[in-house]
Amino acid sequence: MIKNLIFDYGGVLMDLDFKRTMRAIATELKVDFRDKTYREWFFELFIAYEKNGVSDQQFLDTLRENSRENPTDESLCHAWNAMMLSIKKERFDMLLELREEYKVYLLSNTNGIHYVNMMKMVDVLLGNPSLDAYFDKQYYSHLLNMRKPDKEIFDFICNENKLNKTETLFIDDLPFNVEGAIQAGLHSVQHDQQAEITEHIQDYINSVNKKLL
Repeated sequence: MIKNLIFDYGGVLMDLDFKRTMRAIATELKVDFRDKTYREWFFELFIAYEKNGVSDQQFLDTLRENSRENPTDESLCHAWNAMMLSIKKERFDMLLELREEYKVYLLSNTNGIHYVNMMKMVDVLLGNPSLDAYFDKQYYSHLLNMRKPDKEIFDFICNENKLNKTETLFIDDLPFNVEGAIQAGLHSVQHDQQAEITEHIQDYINSVNKKLL
């Protein structure tokens, strides 16, 4: 039976719209992401940033160097954070309830700028810029130098916490991250961003437990 839960953050616990950031960045840089070459360059930079291959300042400077304008760090950060929409207290209350029965972990592909903004949002909602009360442990790609959907990050979390993969459920909104977890030997379900996680988490757990009976 499921004993451990690993949650994604953006798209599961936080409402997210990546297209907002793409539009905002394109506006700031005065570029067209319909250009395949430019789009591929941007996503290569994005992935490197989430694995700490470049620093916060290097990320901003690289964006600026490839711009037709000269946007400020502040305006670039604002555009980069545009995808981060909202969080709800009910979701964090859910995590506290789940911790009474399960080990609960967070696994987020993120970066320095998003992490700072994420904690500001948490502070505004919960009155404390920390998620320590809600998870047994938190894992962020830019602090681990690895990211989902790579097998190594799932192996790392399970090994560090001595988790049995067959007793562990990973919840994410992106299909390739779900598939990565399954390939790593965990159970995994894809959460629909339009659905409310508090209304579906027990169904996710029950559906996996039924298969294990």
